[in-house]
Order: sequence, then structure tokens, then C-alpha cells
Amino acid sequence: MGYCISVNMNYAQYGLTTPVPQVQGLVFNNIVCHTATRGWTIQGLQNSYAQLSLGKIVFANVTNMFPTCQYATGSCNADTVKPSCPPCMPSNG
Repeated sequence: MGYCISVNMNYAQYGLTTPVPQVQGLVFNNIVCHTATRGWTIQGLQNSYAQLSLGKIVFANVTNMFPTCQYATGSCNADTVKPSCPPCMPSNG
């Protein structure tokens, strides 16, 4: 498996031109990812943060846990997201 969870708002890197994308209220809950090359890939935009809610997520045997993590907001339940919340997300728990 390549990616466990990927949120990528940076369409410009693929040569696409669109209005500034909005990602709001995206919920990831009750997820188990085992044996992958990449864990979290979260790429919001400097002028439009990805708004996420993360809970009850477990990663195991992941080679690169945080290859990209930038421009995200929302909440991450540190008690139920293992091994840890993404470093670009505020955590609670």
C-alpha cells in the first residue's frame, strides 16, 4: 500500500489552475492502516488550510509517517490517534 491517509489541496503542482480550493469539515474516524510506505500526507494551502477532524486512527508498520504535513487546522484526538497526531495539526485528548 502507498498512502494511509492523503489530503492534497495543492493542485498547482500538477499544472491545474482552479479557484482556491476549500476543504472543510473532513472527518477521518475508525481507520486502521497496516503496512504502507507513507502515513499522513496532508497538504493544505497557505491561504486555505485543510480543516480536518481526526479520531480513532491506528497506523502500524508505516515506513515514512509524515512525508508532508502543512497548512492544516481542526482537531486530532491524541488519545485515540496512534502512534501520534500529525505535527501540523492541533491535538487534544
